[in-house]
Amino acid sequence: MQQYAEAILEYQESLHHDTSAVTLTAIAQCYMQLAKYDRARRFAEAAVRFDTTFGDAYETLAEILVTTGEYDAAVQTYERIRTMSPTPRQLYTLARLYEPRNALKALEVYEELLEQRPTTETLYQMAELYKRVKDTSGLIRTVERASRMEPTDPYIGAELVRLYVTSGRIDDAIQSMRTWSGNASAVVEAKEHVWSAGLLTMLEDTSFTRDHRHQVLSFISKIDEPLRTSWRVQSMSGALALRLDEAALADTRFAAAIATGGNNPEVPMQIAMAYMEAEQFKSAFDVLSRVAGVHDRDAAAPRGDRKSTRLNSSHSAISYA
Repeated sequence: MQQYAEAILEYQESLHHDTSAVTLTAIAQCYMQLAKYDRARRFAEAAVRFDTTFGDAYETLAEILVTTGEYDAAVQTYERIRTMSPTPRQLYTLARLYEPRNALKALEVYEELLEQRPTTETLYQMAELYKRVKDTSGLIRTVERASRMEPTDPYIGAELVRLYVTSGRIDDAIQSMRTWSGNASAVVEAKEHVWSAGLLTMLEDTSFTRDHRHQVLSFISKIDEPLRTSWRVQSMSGALALRLDEAALADTRFAAAIATGGNNPEVPMQIAMAYMEAEQFKSAFDVLSRVAGVHDRDAAAPRGDRKSTRLNSSHSAISYA
């Protein structure tokens, strides 16, 4: 810290010969390093008064105000900087200061930041703000922008498909999933991740699935080539078909899941759970008997009341995570 104290003496000496906003700002920054914030603020404010166009002086003052917890005053100072060709860092700091106070103003500043430096990190921040203000349209637009920026990121793709489904935009959801399956730059695992997110979201909303019965059935009737060997996609498609009382299609998809799943014990378990959700207990038992090796004596065990055999609602959802 000795160097900052010595620098202050030198800067103050220079003030006798040439007062400037640059020197005043430098002294303020040295006092900041020494944690003498009152003195730092006095010199920063003096620099701002001396030259109202010197951005470094405003930024130094804003940093002091943030450090001392005077956030509203810091916002006002950064707003002044905003009118003076701000840097991306300055805009980011202002947006972050606005976030807990005014989400819409934060979004406005983030939009300005994107014009200078478009990044998915900024879009992530905006997405969280749109969620907070419950603006689904703004959220979808933001995730769409992120998807265009990172077209092979499966997590962005999955989030976009989920949003399309939950907002009732079934055609957009299906188109997005088909676009992913045909994305030559994406690996199969990424494609499976996006499809699984879409199918699972459809499964979680029975009313949505039934309201869009025709589109859903048309979609799961034709699994795109890269994903035909995905037991997860085949199994979820079968569960959707079962949900829509299309037993033949469900059986076809489940058979494909078992064929592609190899010896993975999770495959028959997931299929059995789908059958149990539909209260088709014999089919569930048949799957486990045929694939998982359930003993005959288990079939003779008392089944009890029909309703008591249903899985507890907290455990009955098909898990494809």
